[in-house]
Amino acid sequence: MDGSPQSADVTQERGQRDVQWPLLYAISEALNASAGLALSTTLQRMLSITARSLGAVDGYLVVLDRAGRVTHRLSLVSRGPAEGGEETTELALEEGLVGQVLRNRQPIVVDDFRHDLHHADLPLPEDRHGSTIAVPLMLSDHLVGVLVLVSDQPGHFGQRDLALLTTVAGQAAIAIENARLRDRERHQHRLAEALSRSIHIVNTTSDLDQAINAVFDQMAGVLPCSGCAVFLLEQDRLHLIASRGLKPSPEAQSLNLDSREAGWAWQVIREGHPRIFTDSETTPRGLPLPGWDDLPSCVGAPLTARQETLGLLLVASRPPHLYGEDEAQIVAAFADSIAMAVANARLLQETERRLQELAFLNETGQAITSTLDLDRILGVLMDRVRDLLGVDACSIALREEESGDLIFAAASGEGAETVLGLRLSRGQGIAGWVAETGQPLIVDDTTRDPRFYQGVDRQSGFTTRTILCVPMVLKGQTVGVIEAMNPRGGTFTQDQAELLSALAGLAASAVENARLFARIRAAETRYESLFEENADPIFITDADGQVVDANQRALQLMGWSKDRLQAFPIASLGEPFARALEQASQGEAVVFQAQLPPGVEGVTCEVRVKQVQVDGQVLLQWIGRDISAEIELQKMQEDMARMIIHDLRNPLGNIMNSLELLREVLAEEEPSVPPEELLSIAQRSGRRLHQLIGSILDISRLETGQAILERRPIALDRLVAEAVEFVRPQANIKLQSLELEIPSDLPLVYVDPDMITRVLVNLLDNAVKFTPLGGAIRLSLVAKEGMVMVSVSDTGPGIPLDFQSRIFEKFTRVRYEGAPRGTGLGLAFCKLAVEAHGGRIWVESTPGHGATFRFTLPVASPAASPAASQGS
Repeated sequence: MDGSPQSADVTQERGQRDVQWPLLYAISEALNASAGLALSTTLQRMLSITARSLGAVDGYLVVLDRAGRVTHRLSLVSRGPAEGGEETTELALEEGLVGQVLRNRQPIVVDDFRHDLHHADLPLPEDRHGSTIAVPLMLSDHLVGVLVLVSDQPGHFGQRDLALLTTVAGQAAIAIENARLRDRERHQHRLAEALSRSIHIVNTTSDLDQAINAVFDQMAGVLPCSGCAVFLLEQDRLHLIASRGLKPSPEAQSLNLDSREAGWAWQVIREGHPRIFTDSETTPRGLPLPGWDDLPSCVGAPLTARQETLGLLLVASRPPHLYGEDEAQIVAAFADSIAMAVANARLLQETERRLQELAFLNETGQAITSTLDLDRILGVLMDRVRDLLGVDACSIALREEESGDLIFAAASGEGAETVLGLRLSRGQGIAGWVAETGQPLIVDDTTRDPRFYQGVDRQSGFTTRTILCVPMVLKGQTVGVIEAMNPRGGTFTQDQAELLSALAGLAASAVENARLFARIRAAETRYESLFEENADPIFITDADGQVVDANQRALQLMGWSKDRLQAFPIASLGEPFARALEQASQGEAVVFQAQLPPGVEGVTCEVRVKQVQVDGQVLLQWIGRDISAEIELQKMQEDMARMIIHDLRNPLGNIMNSLELLREVLAEEEPSVPPEELLSIAQRSGRRLHQLIGSILDISRLETGQAILERRPIALDRLVAEAVEFVRPQANIKLQSLELEIPSDLPLVYVDPDMITRVLVNLLDNAVKFTPLGGAIRLSLVAKEGMVMVSVSDTGPGIPLDFQSRIFEKFTRVRYEGAPRGTGLGLAFCKLAVEAHGGRIWVESTPGHGATFRFTLPVASPAASPAASQGS
C-alpha cells in the first residue's frame, strides 16, 4: 500500500493539509497580532509568512483603492522585506502579470518565467528559470489588490498551491478592508478634530490671516497637499489673499484675475460646488501661480457663506491623480471654515465701520444740536463732511420756502466765499434735481451729465469733476441739499452716499430747529420790543394777582422800579382791580376804567384784562389804554356842541328879534326905530350864521381833501374890507381901533374869495375877542416872493408857549381865567383853508404882549390878471 499511487496521493494530500492549516493559522495569528499596527506592516508579515510556507523566494503585494489607484506595493527579496516596503507611487499596470490579473480578475500560474513577456512589471532575472503564481485579492465583487509569489524552480506551484494562495488572498482582502475601515475611522476622527479646531479658531479670532493659516495647518494634517491658495471674489475678479507653496514674488502678492485669466477656477465660482482637476486640465489653462507648475493634481472648492459665494479655495499636490471625491469633500469642508472666517471678518469690518459711522454721526449730532446758531451748525457740518469723505470742496444749499429756490448758505474749499449767497432756480443743476426728487445722486463725471450746472464753477473758479449730492429731508419735505465734490479717492461709494444721507437727516433737523429758534427769537424780540416800548401800561400777573412783569410805561406811570413792582398785588390798586381779578380768574374778559396811579391826579386808563397761557402757566395780562385825551376830547366836543348851539342861537336870536321889532315898527304910524337899521341887524346876523355853518362844513370838506371849486384872481384889499366891515361893530362896542396897512400896488391873489374872507373874519374876530377894551388891532398886507403875507396883530394877553404848537388843532382853546369861550374850530378852519391854497399860517406871540397871526396866499399869474380885473 505504501508504494501504491493511492497511498502517494493520500500522503501528498495530508502533506498539503500539513502545509495549509499551519499557514492559515500563522496568517490568522499574524493578523491578530498586528491589529493595531499599520496596514503596510500587517501585509508585509502576511506576505512573508505565505512566501515562506509555499517555498517562494520572493513575493509581491499590490493594494488598490476603490478608484483603482495603487495605495501600497510590497515586495520580498531573498525571503525578507524589501527596502522601502511601502510605496505610494503609481505603477504601470497596463501590461505585465499584475495588470493581467487586474483586468481578468482570475489567478495565473506560470511554470517557467524565463522567456515569459507577462513578467515585465516584476523585477525577475531574465537569464534564470523559475515559476510564478498570482491571485487577485477579492472582497465580494470588489478587487482589492494582487498577490504574487516567485519560486526559483520551474513548475514549483501547482493547483493546490493556487487554492491555498486564493484562500490566503481572501484573508488578505478582509484584512485590508478591516485596516482601511480602521484607517478611515481614524481619518474621520482626525478630520472631525481638525474641522472642529478650525471652526473654533475661526470663531475666536478676528484676524483673517491668522484664521486662514490655522485652517491651512489643520487641513495639512488630514489631506496631502503641496500648495493651497485662497482667492476672494471682488467685483467679478479673483484676488489672492493667502497661499502656501507659492514662490515669493510681487506678482503673487498682488494677483488679481478676471474670469478669463482664472480659467477653470472660474468654473468652481460659477457652478458653486467643488471640482477635481488633473494635470491634463490644469497645465494648458492653469492659473498663473508661481511655484505651482509641477503640481498636477488640484481641487477647487467655492467659499460660500449665507448663500453668497465669497471666493475660492485651491489645494494642489505633486502626485498625479491623488485626489478623489472624498478629498474634494474634505477641501469643501475646510473651504466652509475659511468662508466663515471671511464672512466673520467682513461682518466685523462692517460692524466696526458701522460703529465708526454711528460714532461719527453721534459726535456730529451732539455738535450740531448743542447750538441753535445756524452759521455755527453749517460750519460744523462743512468741517465734518470734508473730514469724512476726504473731498476738495463741499457746500450746503438751503431751500427758500416761498420760491423753492436753493440758496448756498455754507461752503468749504476753493472759491467758497464766492459761492455763498448764490441762487439756483427750482430744479436747476444736480442740486436742484436732488432737491426736487428727494433722491441722493452720485455723478462720476460731471461733463457727461446734462443735469450739471456750470454756472457755480464759473462763479467760483472751482472745477467739479465728481459730485455726491444728498437731500436734507425733514418730515417728508426737502429743506436743502449737501454737496461733496472731487473725492481724493477718485470716486464716491454707495456706503459714502448712505452715510452722507444719514448726516443730512441730522443736519435737516438741526437746521430747521435753528431756523425755528431764529423765528421764535425774532418774534420774542418783537414782542419784547412791543411790550417794553408800548405807549400803554402793561402788567402781567399770575392767577393770584401777583405782578410778575411790567413794561416801561407802567413803571413810568407808577413811578416805581421793576424790582419793587414785581410780586406787587394788583388788587391793592383799588376796588376796580380787585373786582377785575376775581372775574378774570374765572376766565372772563374784563374791561373797566381806572386812574393810574390811584388816589391822586393820575392818568385815566381803560384797562382790559384777559387770561394768557405762557409755557403751560395761566397768567393775566392787564393792558391800560390812556384815554385821558379821549375824555378831554369828549369834553371839548360837548363844550363845542354847547358853543355851536350858543353861537348859532345868538345870530338866530338877533334875526328873530329884529324881525319881531320890524313887525312892530311897521305897525306904528311914526316908527321909533328906522326899519333899515333893523334889517341891517338881521342881515349881519344872517351872514354870521351862514359863516359859522360854512366854517363847520368847510372843515369837514377840507379834511377829506376836496378841491376848492371857486378859486379865481381877486384883489385881496376888497376881501379885507368886507371882513373889517363884518367885525367893526363889535370892535366899536369894545372901543378898539382897527388899523389897516395895504400897499397901493398889491398884486391880485388866486383864491376862493368867500373862504379867504372867512379866514380874515375868524382872525379879526379872535383879535377883537381877546383884545381888552380900548385895545388896538392892526392888519397889514405885504407882497413877497410870489406870495402875499397877511398879518393880524392884537394887544391882548398873548398865547402861552405850550399852546402855540397846537393852537391850530380842532377843539383847541386857550384857557385862562376870563378867557372868551369858543368852539375851537375857527383857527383849525383857517389852517386848512390857507394850506388848501398852497400857503401857510403861523402865530408869533410873547405871553402878556399880544399875538400876531400871519398867513400867505399865492399871487395870481399874469395871464389871468386882466380877466380877473374885469371880473372884479
